[in-house]
Amino acid sequence: DFVAFETLPRLDEVLAVRAVMDKLPVGMERDYWISCVFPGEGNRLPDGSTVKEVVWAMLGGEGRRPRGVGFNCTRVGKVEGLVREFEDAVCQLGMSGQVALVLYPDGTRGEVYNTSTKEWEKIEGVEEIEVAWDEMVFGNVKGARDRGVWKEIFVGGCCKTTPDHIAKLRKRIDEMDDI
Repeated sequence: DFVAFETLPRLDEVLAVRAVMDKLPVGMERDYWISCVFPGEGNRLPDGSTVKEVVWAMLGGEGRRPRGVGFNCTRVGKVEGLVREFEDAVCQLGMSGQVALVLYPDGTRGEVYNTSTKEWEKIEGVEEIEVAWDEMVFGNVKGARDRGVWKEIFVGGCCKTTPDHIAKLRKRIDEMDDI
């Protein structure tokens, strides 16, 4: 059983999750993960926090740590850079091989959800993604696995991801495991 704290846009929310999960009574503890959202152009949370600050809030200090850390609801074109920044921060904490990567990007081709219009919109200056979603996500999962920073990798999809996307990704991952 897992408890997933996902789509967190602010550093104070990450810290609040850690505090709450650390205070659970004996016998109520659960494995959990924390995933944040990186919707803007840069690799920062909407509150401006850097990836390093986010990872340190997720894993640093005292108390019970999450089993996994990562991001969701983020454009697939940003995944590689974010994963590498997460890896750098995890290694700086001396936690290589001790925590899972949680990765479930959205299934858009570069669009971003506008909360005012409630529509998916193209961003000016951002090229439409031509590579298949499953191919991009698989490439990032394989790269992360090959670099060996993560104890395990939990992968899936978020907004606009279809059952077909997941089925194709699953097939690629199953074939990778046969290598």
